[in-house]
Amino acid sequence: DFSKHQQSKNRMFSPAVGSVLCLLMLSNTAADIPESNALVVVPEAQAAEAPVKAVEPAEKRPEIVFLNPKDGDRIPMWAPATSVAVAIRWRVKNFDLDKDGKACFLLNGQQTPSSEPHTCLKKRSVIDAEELGLGTWTIEASLVDVSGAVVFNSTLTFEVVEGKKFVPSYEWQRVEDYQSVPPGLDIRLPLDGVSIKEARIPPTWQLQLYLGPELSFFRPQVTPATTILQIRQAIAAHAGVPENCVVLSVAPAKGATATPQPLNDASTVEEINLFAIQSQKNLEVSFLTGGDCAR
Repeated sequence: DFSKHQQSKNRMFSPAVGSVLCLLMLSNTAADIPESNALVVVPEAQAAEAPVKAVEPAEKRPEIVFLNPKDGDRIPMWAPATSVAVAIRWRVKNFDLDKDGKACFLLNGQQTPSSEPHTCLKKRSVIDAEELGLGTWTIEASLVDVSGAVVFNSTLTFEVVEGKKFVPSYEWQRVEDYQSVPPGLDIRLPLDGVSIKEARIPPTWQLQLYLGPELSFFRPQVTPATTILQIRQAIAAHAGVPENCVVLSVAPAKGATATPQPLNDASTVEEINLFAIQSQKNLEVSFLTGGDCAR
């Protein structure tokens, strides 16, 4: 009997039956399910007539893409300015502004939510956001079709920050997108698209010193704890002169009339920020002449 029941069951759910079986679950309690609704057999022809709404592929859905600024951008405001202007560039995908509807935008500040109506455009153009102060700003963007229905909406967030030059140190520091860094630094780049770019002065780096046309360049390795005396001793050994004949000094800025200032022997590379002095090409080496210093 069991085998006959199983065969009958298999025939019921076999594709050969030519019907679509629809099980309507109306309740957790069997007593609540009317017998007539427990199992409904729909002929294939009838099932084929039922309209099925296709799910629109993600790549074909309408959307607004922001080209500038990007979400999460930090825009510098340089002193003495008290505000900045931002040109908001955008484009639409899978949506024709001439036929399908319009693109609408609303700019909000963190401290001053906008009371203005949305700006709606029927063609692509640059949106000029002027007089933006420090803080976080958001742009609410939406696509509205000809019937007035919103078919896409999103929010872009960016921040206006105080503009600063990047000052390298021996600790890892964030490098803003708008900042430039001097050559010779260790750079740590984000690979996940989320982390931040960082830079530091290497724990050991190469000092570049010009010793004149005869000796050309000398490149000793230094650390934050290297002293000026140790550098002078290395130069003296390379040049074949006594260390008291070597003078290491900082040249005045271009156009200044001051004389070069010799560096203190006890000072370390980190204390006087020798990396920055070299980056500015203000480090000078000179040799005393006469007596033991004659070469």
